[in-house]
Amino acid sequence: MAKITFLGGDEAVLGNIGYVEWPVGPAGNQTNIVFPLNKPIEVKNPHVIAKIRGQLDKGWWKIEEDHPAEAGHGARSAAGDSDEGESDESSHGTLKGARQRKIT
Repeated sequence: MAKITFLGGDEAVLGNIGYVEWPVGPAGNQTNIVFPLNKPIEVKNPHVIAKIRGQLDKGWWKIEEDHPAEAGHGARSAAGDSDEGESDESSHGTLKGARQRKIT
């Protein structure tokens, strides 16, 4: 969950608006999340958070994470999962995403 604030945007692109509506849900049954200007809204949908995170470089959005360890690589270490003892390395290099068989 994250609190997302719409900070406004480029008036040439968005115009002079006071809010943005973001469609959520499957086609045919969509609802809109309304982001008023400069007011944080709690968003639980990870797809919406990811799409808005992709637009952070434009400066239209501000995201405040409630639990930053739940997303990305930090979630794995927080849950206690580890790959210790499992090695994908061989004498020829490192494999990622696959196991290598040893041929004797």
